[in-house]
Amino acid sequence: MYVIKNKSAKIVPCLLDDTDLPPLISDRSSVDLNDVGKGIEELLDNLTGQRTQRARLLAIQSALDDMDLEWITHPALPPMVCCPNCGGDKENLLPWQEIDEVRDDIYYGMRCKRCGWSNGGEI
Repeated sequence: MYVIKNKSAKIVPCLLDDTDLPPLISDRSSVDLNDVGKGIEELLDNLTGQRTQRARLLAIQSALDDMDLEWITHPALPPMVCCPNCGGDKENLLPWQEIDEVRDDIYYGMRCKRCGWSNGGEI
């Protein structure tokens, strides 16, 4: 038997298909992730105990502040603490820039030197 010593720990079963919950956790309320958008919002409600978008955002910001994370900001991407593909730390993330002389556009992005992931866009 596993004992959770941290009383603030929370178990929120997430349904990915129509499979029933195992008997051990069948008495818990679950989050249906078959509709991802609605499911993520419901999961955030369960995890943060917050029911409004503003309250959820404040709880998330507070948690991020408590984690003392360093992230990379980029004009074409959201703040990143690691590669979203392989989890490589921020030292693996390299910004890139390309200029389209014909269209007179500048493209910015981020590339992971560990796995090769890349993403970006026009600014």
